[in-house]
Amino acid sequence: MSTLCTYAQETRGLTMSRSEKIVLGQAYPDITVKDINQNDISISSFAGKFVLVQFWASWCKPSRVDNSTLVNIYTQYKDRNFDGGNGLEIYSISLDDNSNNWRKAITEDNVARWYQVSELTGVNSDAARQYNVTAIPANFLIDGSGKIIAKQFKISELADILNTKLQQ
Repeated sequence: MSTLCTYAQETRGLTMSRSEKIVLGQAYPDITVKDINQNDISISSFAGKFVLVQFWASWCKPSRVDNSTLVNIYTQYKDRNFDGGNGLEIYSISLDDNSNNWRKAITEDNVARWYQVSELTGVNSDAARQYNVTAIPANFLIDGSGKIIAKQFKISELADILNTKLQQ
């Protein structure tokens, strides 16, 4: 599992019950969260594509480092054809509770190029509960058929995971 942001643990109270809700090979929990323009965006709207579901927050330094890595990965893989899906989308769910901080981080990290959503409820996020997120950053990869094929991996491992799924 990814390392919990110390700040989150100490001041944000990121403690959620632990259970095995997310199982590799099973269908993903579909969620709908509002983007920065208040549009409802569902994971299911990306059917047929690989989808990285990323939980992060503006106040979490490891999350912010991951964002810089994701810019390169997204650019390289967004239009690729995979065994089990065509293209890569990123569905970034922020555990921020302050809209201004969230928007500022999106701009600073140059990550508006993919889907940024937040309930703006901080660690009390329903989406985080549905995905059993107990620490951030947290990552889940869904293939084009809607199956979870990787979970709780480091973003630095994402390119290797995607390379194993590229169509030859």
